[in-house]
Amino acid sequence: MSSLGRRPLAWLLALLVPCLATGCGGGNTGAPGSATSVESLALGELGEAYRAYQIAKKKPPKNLAELSTAEAIGGNGVASAKAGNIIVEWGAALPDTDETPGKTPSPQVLAYWKGVPESGGAVLLLDRTVKQMTAEEFKAAPKAGGK
Repeated sequence: MSSLGRRPLAWLLALLVPCLATGCGGGNTGAPGSATSVESLALGELGEAYRAYQIAKKKPPKNLAELSTAEAIGGNGVASAKAGNIIVEWGAALPDTDETPGKTPSPQVLAYWKGVPESGGAVLLLDRTVKQMTAEEFKAAPKAGGK
């Protein structure tokens, strides 16, 4: 490869490496690439799939099979629910389906990572915001499915 051909590659690497090392895009809680940021992102994606399903069907999903119809939107969130890593309180209607989460505050837990009841972690609230809770906070929090 000529030196002329290497320069664009070098510039591209110079721009991408710091971005990959520090985590571009922001908006996640926790350190880039940490379990907390990955969990929060997956829960947010699950919330978006839940929202899309409720908009399209005019009702909330009752189970994973129904939500799977919105899997393209839900990405890692729906995949994590399929794998049993995210627990969902099925059948709870979102208070609003606005594009922006949290417009109608609803503190009920809609979904959470399976380890949250024992050790705390990221939870998805009914208003589609993601919050970190301790195990004690989680146990005291109302659940969206009415359990």
